[in-house]
Amino acid sequence: MDGVELARQIAADLHRQARENGQDSWQPYDFAVAEAQRRGFDVEPTATDSALLHGGRATLIVADGLILHENTGTPFDQTFLVAHEIGHLELGDELEEEPIREIDPARAAEASPVGIDRVVDYDRRQRREVQMDLFAREFLLPRHVVRALHLEEGFSASEIAEKLGAPFDVVAQQLFDALLLPTIKPTRV
Repeated sequence: MDGVELARQIAADLHRQARENGQDSWQPYDFAVAEAQRRGFDVEPTATDSALLHGGRATLIVADGLILHENTGTPFDQTFLVAHEIGHLELGDELEEEPIREIDPARAAEASPVGIDRVVDYDRRQRREVQMDLFAREFLLPRHVVRALHLEEGFSASEIAEKLGAPFDVVAQQLFDALLLPTIKPTRV
């Protein structure tokens, strides 16, 4: 199993644990903040150009137990930034690395078979950021949840997106992954 799949399984397990502890995943910002607080981290929005972000969109300040994220974009964008940082905490990254500058909540899990994405060789840091984007999406809307919502409860991707307050392309990508990628048994639960 590759690192991306392992990260997604860990994220889905965290989602399950949070729900078992009474968190409402349909309130994604509160859901992500509750997970940060469970770890002893406060979450604070800050101005986009804040010096505390060091040119990034979100950052961890470990010494202060703080996740800062830019206070811009949609509520889901802000939620995604928090979930991305939780991924760094959960997966044991170097916490003093450069803060994130770009996120892509709708990022495909599989490498592009054509075009420039196929030729570009990402460095370790860029690959890790891809992994964190997929972790964040899985934490906020696990594949097994979106699959059940669609197949068992009849929700369309548009209806799920509306209820979650997420962009359609994020939910559609997660639904595609849930329906089209092979299911891999969890290695950590």
